[in-house]
Amino acid sequence: MAPQFVTLLGAAYTFRNDAAVALFGSYTFEGPATLNGTSAPDSTRRVVLVSVSGAYPLTDHFRMQASLFLNPPLSGFGLDQTATAGLALTLLWGWS
Repeated sequence: MAPQFVTLLGAAYTFRNDAAVALFGSYTFEGPATLNGTSAPDSTRRVVLVSVSGAYPLTDHFRMQASLFLNPPLSGFGLDQTATAGLALTLLWGWS
């Protein structure tokens, strides 16, 4: 295993009705792995991830959240990583 480094950039905005939207991006890179002191060929890894998330208050105690993420197949940025996409939906109930 080689050291892995992650960069993350994000921004969010909250509306007057407490709804929110956010955009995030990250870039992960890892050097070549070593096996018995020898560098393993073709073992470096690069991953780009882009995500947009949102939250919307349905009532004072009930909130809906969603997140869409994408690991795009960008040449030179994604290395030894398959392209992926996903969606997460969440309903939250809170009490106080």
